[in-house]
Amino acid sequence: MVETTSPIAILGAAGLSGRPLVAELERRGAPVRAVVRRAEQAAMFREARIADLASVDQLAAAIEGARALYYIPPSFNPREIEFATALIAAAQQAGVPRIVYHSVLHAPTPAMPHHGRKALVELMLRESPLVWTIVQPAMYSQTCLTFFDRDAGAFTPPYAIDRLFNPIDLPDLTEATANILTGENHEYATYELAGSERLTPVEMAAILKATLGRDIVFRQEDTESFAKVRAERKGFDPGQTEELVAMYRHYGDFGLPGNGRVLEMLLGRPSTTFAAVVQRDWA
Repeated sequence: MVETTSPIAILGAAGLSGRPLVAELERRGAPVRAVVRRAEQAAMFREARIADLASVDQLAAAIEGARALYYIPPSFNPREIEFATALIAAAQQAGVPRIVYHSVLHAPTPAMPHHGRKALVELMLRESPLVWTIVQPAMYSQTCLTFFDRDAGAFTPPYAIDRLFNPIDLPDLTEATANILTGENHEYATYELAGSERLTPVEMAAILKATLGRDIVFRQEDTESFAKVRAERKGFDPGQTEELVAMYRHYGDFGLPGNGRVLEMLLGRPSTTFAAVVQRDWA
């Protein structure tokens, strides 16, 4: 049995979801090991290892001695199946018994290829000898707010304004996943993690107006133009750009609705409202 003094390894620790999770686990006194891809990322953490996500041997060396690992894959990466194959093999080679996988809400959605890859990774885990837990977060409230230009007072999502979403506050997700990693009885669970509010972009704009006390310019941006600008900013290649466009189109057709009860069960409290996120982060 791996001792509880052994670290929890966080793969993808340097990203948007990983950094706060490392900080929250350290705040709780849990030993944490960040696993990252570059030396400059490793310098951000108390304990860190560097590994190529496609290398079984490097990954095994990086996670050896960990009691569990939390895997956040690079976003929109076409090699995600390759990375997951290497990681599952590395976990077995290193004797790490448990993996918690950061997937996505509504993973089996063929119209969004990056969701579809995550659905395949979920299947790979279910068919592996590892003890697994899968978390499926909804769109972050913080992601919704990237469509808000504070200086211009403009909220301009790149998809239909009347579709439904259940945004999740990133700190709520961080707290829930830390509870999973440090708690008991989460084996072989798949958790859909969404906020309790089901909102359209129209309603999000109204919340921005009411919370900030200012007029909000609200319009739907052109999907392809917006996606191409954002993809260029992220350094995406043409294939990744096409997948970003496909995601926005799917959101425009169907939204990304979920249900907040599982998140609140894991938190043991009500989830954070969109208005509370705006008040905390933007007011």
